[in-house]
Amino acid sequence: MRLPDRDGDGVADGVEVVASGLRAPSSIAFYTDGSLYVGETTRILRLSLPDEAGVFQVQETIIDGLPSGGHSTRTVLFSPDGAYLFVSVGSSCNVCTESDERRATIMRYNPDGTGGEVYARGLRNAVGITFRPGTDELWATNNGRDQMGDDLPPETVYQVHQGDDAGWPRCHAGRIEDPSFGRPGRAMGSRFLPSRCRRTRPPWGSPSTRASSSRKSTEATCSWPFTDRGTAVCRPGTRWCAFPSAMGKRHCV
Repeated sequence: MRLPDRDGDGVADGVEVVASGLRAPSSIAFYTDGSLYVGETTRILRLSLPDEAGVFQVQETIIDGLPSGGHSTRTVLFSPDGAYLFVSVGSSCNVCTESDERRATIMRYNPDGTGGEVYARGLRNAVGITFRPGTDELWATNNGRDQMGDDLPPETVYQVHQGDDAGWPRCHAGRIEDPSFGRPGRAMGSRFLPSRCRRTRPPWGSPSTRASSSRKSTEATCSWPFTDRGTAVCRPGTRWCAFPSAMGKRHCV
């Protein structure tokens, strides 16, 4: 859908369909040639050649066979120079050992869909990915595992580098060893990290912990508003907790 504003008054003139026949699209990104990339659970599409009404006439699948099940959103993002396409692929589970190496990663491809490789791993569900304006710094929000209580692990924000490992499923937030997938290590608060956290990329920050209940589940995201290059605005997500209530399970922010 697009919302045109032809008279420039800041209010949409209507709602127009520019592409149809999609399968639960979760993100879009424009490429330098004007084509529109669409992230779906199992594939990435490229839409091109819009007609006079702006409706795209060509729809191509450039990446197919992405894993399904579990976290289903696929965020697409181009590098500032247009050289690479980044795709975030969440985990298939709350916490587990994945059989598909593309799970819980940020993947990097050429714009034509070739050359796919794991750019960073150990990110359970990095729905929010963005480049800091005016730089080539890739940043990501990460939604950590559930069922460890209201406050653990916290939501996290990472500056992502090629080859990074954020630790999931064995380590969370760079310092919290998973009770099932970690190994015995020194307690938090000592000057040594738990053994399974020592080689992980620590987060840049934790915008929130989970505290208040909500009926709606959302994902944490961050962005740089307007041209401000120094301040990121983050929205925390909500997640299922392990504690029963009169309504069954409850969410925590």
